[in-house]
Amino acid sequence: ERSTTTFNHFPPPQNSMMREDTTSFDEVVALSSSSSKSSSAGGEKHDVFVPGRLCLLGEHSDWAGGFRREHPSLHVGACLVVGTSEGISATAFALRENTIVAIRTKTFSGETKDLVLEVKPEDVERDLSRVAKEGKFWSYIAGTIKEVYKKYGVLGGMCLEVTQCSLPVKKGLSSSAAICVLVARAFAKCYGIEKEMNVLEQMEMAYLGEIATPSRCGRMDQACAFGSGVCVTMYFDGDEMKCEETPVGSEKRTTTNGDESTSNSNRNIDSSGGISSNSSKNNNKEELFYIVLCDLEGEKNTVKILKDLQSAFANVPPSLDDENSSCHADAQKFLGELSYEYVQTAKRALATGNAKLLGRTFSEYQRAFDAHLAPLCASELASPKLHALLADPKVKIYSYGGKGVGSQGDGSAQFVARDAFQADLLQKHLRNVWKLEHVTRVVIKKTSSSSEKNDDFDDTS
Repeated sequence: ERSTTTFNHFPPPQNSMMREDTTSFDEVVALSSSSSKSSSAGGEKHDVFVPGRLCLLGEHSDWAGGFRREHPSLHVGACLVVGTSEGISATAFALRENTIVAIRTKTFSGETKDLVLEVKPEDVERDLSRVAKEGKFWSYIAGTIKEVYKKYGVLGGMCLEVTQCSLPVKKGLSSSAAICVLVARAFAKCYGIEKEMNVLEQMEMAYLGEIATPSRCGRMDQACAFGSGVCVTMYFDGDEMKCEETPVGSEKRTTTNGDESTSNSNRNIDSSGGISSNSSKNNNKEELFYIVLCDLEGEKNTVKILKDLQSAFANVPPSLDDENSSCHADAQKFLGELSYEYVQTAKRALATGNAKLLGRTFSEYQRAFDAHLAPLCASELASPKLHALLADPKVKIYSYGGKGVGSQGDGSAQFVARDAFQADLLQKHLRNVWKLEHVTRVVIKKTSSSSEKNDDFDDTS
């Protein structure tokens, strides 16, 4: 049976021009359907999908690279991400004659929650900011709507219903960023401004919407906007972000260990939100990497992890008078040049289709993470469940290597399986021996031809 919670924003504060609205989500849908028969009040329905995103390597480098605003001596941040098959699907249509926003969400567990709000154009900034700052379930959505209205004007209202959610929350898959991108993308589709609000602009709206809440995410999370199965390398230099779609299986191995490649073929995601390709045509979509992902069902405090790690950047370079200067120097080095180098190695592994190299890089990265970052937040990053799993002999047989996910801690883990068969065995082992309920895989395929990939990319914008 569906569990539904309805929120009606906002009870009007004193001297507010906003009226309290007790209209339900279903009533908004019914009224819009009725009025659309004789007017343009109800717009065409649009299907919208946004996947989760898995950070393969480079977690925390987005906000660390942001410190180059004040400290250009720091290294540029870099991370490598891929869109998951799990995500959020919704239908949406415009309510052009009013500013009612009606949203029905569905969680991973199947619970639904309704939000109905109406704001007057002159009160948009104040009232949506108030909800965003509450730090509750609807804050991310309110923050994103505020940013869309701020940049593109108060376009009108919208009705959005989440029809399916296969994305778990608080597991390092960017569920909060996905709902923010979903809202921005829905506005772009419903109001025909997809050219103006392209993929990169949707990411920007979602990022600004999320940081309008108490959350202090970096810019990595919004990479879910690029779509399922798309590998993207992201670089962070102060307020600037550069994205490159990273080709998979586009190069040949030239040494006996397969660690080197012959060329450097990248397809850039340009400022217009499109992709320009200089890679050779390749119609083979064979599966090259099997990333097995599992929820460790442990406890982690992401806010504390971020706070403790970011304390390492209070002084750049660390003050010699600081008793923690050595730890802070280690953190700055790891989240800068070391993490950058690991990302470049992982890119090479993807380009050459070398799962062994990618798995080895995972394991080396995790050891370096534990050495350089864990001491700053030992209570959260000791990660006993994660490390017990990484040390399991059977896991080592089925995979080339593994590491933590997202902010790390005992949230989730990921492994590079040796092949599809070993991925099946690993997933069964995690379920049957470790009794982990949520186990899935992300399959990374060989990059398709330029034309095919551009079409796939356009489907997400």
